[in-house]
Amino acid sequence: FKGQLSDDLKYKIVDYSDGAPSVSFMDARLFSQQFMTGDNNIVDLLLSVQYKIISPDNYLFSFTDPDALIALEAESVLNYYIATSTIDRLLLRDTLFAYQMTQDLQKRLEPYKIGVSIESLFFKDVMVPEGAVEAAFRDVKSAEVDRGKRIEVARNKANAILSQAGSESRQILDSAKTESEQIKNTAVSDTTTFLKMEKEVEDKGTILNYHLWLTTMSNILGRAKLYIVTDNEALDLIYLQDEN
Repeated sequence: FKGQLSDDLKYKIVDYSDGAPSVSFMDARLFSQQFMTGDNNIVDLLLSVQYKIISPDNYLFSFTDPDALIALEAESVLNYYIATSTIDRLLLRDTLFAYQMTQDLQKRLEPYKIGVSIESLFFKDVMVPEGAVEAAFRDVKSAEVDRGKRIEVARNKANAILSQAGSESRQILDSAKTESEQIKNTAVSDTTTFLKMEKEVEDKGTILNYHLWLTTMSNILGRAKLYIVTDNEALDLIYLQDEN
């Protein structure tokens, strides 16, 4: 239903009897606070809390100042986790650490029913007071950067070694396959030749035996003395000389 109250003011009545449309949007808040860690170090933290409004009605009407409530509960969560943690863990921006705080903050807000869902909670900055602590803090950050570089160098070296080993193993396998094929082909060729010769021996056995006999007799007679026997059975030895 539409209507007009004046020239500049109009209104529209919408029927939500079938259910109101879902409305959600993201918002983020930054909270800065000074804390003491479990290893007795003072740190200044800039915390970012990102949340989604999933129920506008609850967000607007269930609590007077939902943003202040979120900030208060976030500070409470931080006090607990930082008091039981070390400064090194904060410097490393431990993702599991942030995930646990996000889940804990969501549980703390559920009883208030303010219609928000905590999406993420993380440190935008971690600082220490000026002076000797600041110098030590810089040393820790420098060591962290150096550690990251060393890890990256070691990872790259390991990948290079694995790649080279893989290439060499492939070359060895290829060489072995080639040699195996050559041996196989030689064996097949020798077998084929032998079977062919065996077939020829079977087909021409008589001829081969005859040639073998001739060769043998030629060798024997070539070293024998010759005798001529006459009809009267008298043995006259005749020495035959070469005409040369």
